[in-house]
Amino acid sequence: MSSGHCVVAVAFSTVHTGLPKHTKSFITLIPKVGVEDDCHAGDTRRQVSLLQIESLEELNDRNDRVDCILPSQLGENITTKGVNLAGLKQGTKLRFNNGNSEQNGAVIELSGLRRAGEKLENRQSGLKEKCTVKDPSGTEVSSKVGVFGVVIVGGVVKPGMGIAVEVPGGEDELEALEFI
Repeated sequence: MSSGHCVVAVAFSTVHTGLPKHTKSFITLIPKVGVEDDCHAGDTRRQVSLLQIESLEELNDRNDRVDCILPSQLGENITTKGVNLAGLKQGTKLRFNNGNSEQNGAVIELSGLRRAGEKLENRQSGLKEKCTVKDPSGTEVSSKVGVFGVVIVGGVVKPGMGIAVEVPGGEDELEALEFI
């Protein structure tokens, strides 16, 4: 594990209420299901959503409004620090641990990019545009709203836990899966 790769916040919501989810002291990941009690749990490629705190900090720096965007307010289950999530490859595994050499923690395999959508506009006017990354021709190529993953190994995840990143071989970039 690289120092600085850690969990900042965790969240879930039991009902579909849009944004945000509700921060918790811990979440429980269930293999092939996702976050226990989360309304988005199920056997899909979008079991868990993750967002890096650095994206929130960048959005807040560029934000001309008073309201600050905090962890869980863009609907993510896990807010991370120090991991460039959107820059990782398809199939990258994130292993969560308590900072020791023990590798018995939960494991999520990245399955795709979260795409900026209309729910962001409902949260704040102009936020969808701020969260979309385009190439020089104007084509959407990435997003600042994080990634999706599937649970490979279950377990508890809580703020302060370390994250080990295992990047697979190959060149497969994360594909965009869904608008939020």
